[in-house]
Amino acid sequence: MTFAAVLPVLVAALALSGAASARTSEGEPVGSATRGAAVIQGNCDACHAVGASGMSPNPDAPPFREVARRYEDKRLDWELEAISEVGHYRMPKRVLTAGEIADVLTYIRSLHPQQEERKGRTRR
Repeated sequence: MTFAAVLPVLVAALALSGAASARTSEGEPVGSATRGAAVIQGNCDACHAVGASGMSPNPDAPPFREVARRYEDKRLDWELEAISEVGHYRMPKRVLTAGEIADVLTYIRSLHPQQEERKGRTRR
C-alpha cells in the first residue's frame, strides 16, 4: 500500500485522536470544526440540516446532528471518503481532500453532545 493510499486514513485518525500538534500543509491544526463548517456550507446544506437544530431541506437527507449520533461509534471518516470518491446512497460524489474530510468529521462530531461529554470524562 502506498503512502498516498494511507494518508486519508492517517489524517482522519489524527483528527479523531485529538492530536493538537498535527498540522495541515498550511500550518493549521488538522480537524478544525470551523473549517469543516465552511466546507459544509454550499456543499451539504442544500439537502442536509447542518446545524444543531432544524429540519433538512431534503426530507430524505438526515440532519448532520443525526449523522453524528448514528456514527458515534462507527467510522464516519470511511463514509466521508466514499462520498468523496463515488457518492453515497442518493448523494452525488463530492470531492474532498483528506484535510477537508478531517475538518468535516470534526464538525459533525461536534454536533453530538454526548461525544463532547465523553471526551471530557476521558481527559480527567
